[in-house]
Amino acid sequence: MTYLDMYRAGAEAFGREAAAHLADVLARADIIFDRTSCVVWRIKTDAAIQAKLSAARSLGEAGLPAIKDFVGIRVIATHLGLLDNAVAKVSEWSRCVHLIKTGVQDSYAIPRPGGYRAVHLNYQMPASNRWNLPTLVSTEVQVTTWLQCLHGGISHAFYYKANSPPDSAEVETIRTLSDKLYGVDLEVATILRALEHDREQKPANRAG
Repeated sequence: MTYLDMYRAGAEAFGREAAAHLADVLARADIIFDRTSCVVWRIKTDAAIQAKLSAARSLGEAGLPAIKDFVGIRVIATHLGLLDNAVAKVSEWSRCVHLIKTGVQDSYAIPRPGGYRAVHLNYQMPASNRWNLPTLVSTEVQVTTWLQCLHGGISHAFYYKANSPPDSAEVETIRTLSDKLYGVDLEVATILRALEHDREQKPANRAG
């Protein structure tokens, strides 16, 4: 029996519940605009798990190591101006389900080698949970934006999963695209905030 076989049912139940709960919380806060496509989840494949287990053994780790991001959840905020609110809502949700935070990586401040930007929140299960998952089953929630999600797909194809390693020019092109999308994301945030401000002022103007 594989690692995935042992914990698949509980992990899938948790993933479904977590995504639905997060989508509801984020939609009510106007951080996402679509519940189905803006909060997505997956569990690791057997091949990915075995690769991580092999790497862990080669490092001499004792016992069965935790599988980082065994359950992966991606939250896609509408624009960069909502990123901090999205992270705060995810943290609030994690406390509600009693997850144990084990780390935060902010690759908006320091992008990944392929240029991908997201806030990575890592959690472990509490010792007792209704999904019957052990504490070594970990969850990673990536919080990003629509434009960086677009870049993530591109960097995944041309950098992380390319048939051959990208050359330095290709890497620079992918990173430059990330920087440009970051700038557009900031501009989108500014424009939408201005529109929201104007909309809020209209009732007050009519009342006056």
